[in-house]
Amino acid sequence: MHRALQLALVLPLLLVVVSCSESSPPAAPAVPKAADFTLESPDGEAFTLSQQRGKVIVIDFWATWCHPCTRAMPHVQALHEKFKDRGVIVVGIAVWENGDPAAYMDEQGYTYKLLLGTDDVAVDYRLTGIPAFFVIGVDGEIVHREVGFSSESGIDEILETYLTEHGM
Repeated sequence: MHRALQLALVLPLLLVVVSCSESSPPAAPAVPKAADFTLESPDGEAFTLSQQRGKVIVIDFWATWCHPCTRAMPHVQALHEKFKDRGVIVVGIAVWENGDPAAYMDEQGYTYKLLLGTDDVAVDYRLTGIPAFFVIGVDGEIVHREVGFSSESGIDEILETYLTEHGM
């Protein structure tokens, strides 16, 4: 009985000591790295995301049949023209596509890079809809994600801020 009483007194004390031991606070959630991919342009040129480190990448996931996607494209072209000389690469990745994205971009006069996407890339980026925009920082981290299109999109301001903060 005496032994049981000692255990009954010591065990709770032990639990308090163990649970109150000093430990570091939980780490802040990590900024997600962009999933690496290698995709081809319509002319067969390979583009590997991880080989673009040191540059800022704007990705626009889109399709020719998606009306909000095609409405966003003039704004994507404007981003390309505004930031191309500041270390920013704008890339359109055609996903879930039945049409001819290269012909569409040519007809519309869009000059930013076109890549032909795959379902794997859509899954890797957890796409739930298009258009979907990602801003990838110089270190490969996702700086911004946006699904859908609004002419009030803040990607321009996000790029300006990011580039200024990184001396670009």
